[in-house]
Amino acid sequence: MAYETVNMGKEANNQIKFMEWYLNNWSEYKLIFTDGSKDKQGNVGIGIYLNERTQLTARLPSANSICSAEVFAIKKALELIQQNNFTKCLICSDSKSALEKITRSSYKVAIDSQTLQLKQKLCEFDEQHIEIKFAWIPSHTGIIGNDRADHLANLGRKLPISGEPKASFKDFQIKYKENLWIGWEN
Repeated sequence: MAYETVNMGKEANNQIKFMEWYLNNWSEYKLIFTDGSKDKQGNVGIGIYLNERTQLTARLPSANSICSAEVFAIKKALELIQQNNFTKCLICSDSKSALEKITRSSYKVAIDSQTLQLKQKLCEFDEQHIEIKFAWIPSHTGIIGNDRADHLANLGRKLPISGEPKASFKDFQIKYKENLWIGWEN
């Protein structure tokens, strides 16, 4: 499995270019935008945007990395796909690292449980003939759905913590090393 790359620069408004690309290549696919966000205080949020009626935001525990938040947002998008009985979806994300983690064909021993669960869900969808495609899009370039997912992720950081996902062992390792380094400096 691979992901599409929308070749657009960092122009202020790529909405028209994006819609042309979408209509020329993926018009039969339902568009879903996902995003994750982490601020300087360590607050983590996710946002999923389908349309004005269907959107989701949540706050995650602060031990989660930005990549883990991005992966979790995509996992939640898959749940929305299943709940709404969609059969063809294009999930757009501005996180290359999350898309590479998800679409990588190998299953490393060190893979985190969120990514593993997401890959399992994709296999189930494949068996049910539900088509899921992924696309990388540039961030903060006026693509409306992406801007809305970004806004939702930022809002999510301000909500009470949802309790899921539990941070991966790797995320805890990184957080532990950061705290150890801060303690050593002080």
